[in-house]
Amino acid sequence: MAIVKQYPHYLFRKVTTGATQDENGDYVAGVEKWEFVSMCREETNGKGSVVTLADGRAITFGALVQCPKGSSRIPEGTIIRVSDDDQGASVRCTGECLKSDCGQLHTRHWL
Repeated sequence: MAIVKQYPHYLFRKVTTGATQDENGDYVAGVEKWEFVSMCREETNGKGSVVTLADGRAITFGALVQCPKGSSRIPEGTIIRVSDDDQGASVRCTGECLKSDCGQLHTRHWL
């Protein structure tokens, strides 16, 4: 009997550290990295469903990412990535978070 994992994927968000000054006073550009957010389940939007954004626009999204209850809400515009492994190497999808919703049973992100 196969066991089904409710959240088999890994959700990451892209974060950029701010510019800093080195010991000589020269500015050093910020660094981009992928930060782990939560376990998740990614579902591709194969039906062409539409999500309505806060400004009233209706957009066809590429994927719906569901996370466990209590997971952090990701701000709209944040670049997110879903991976099959905890290092983010086996990428399932990457895109901009169009909408994020913390519901009663889970947290959802549309990209």
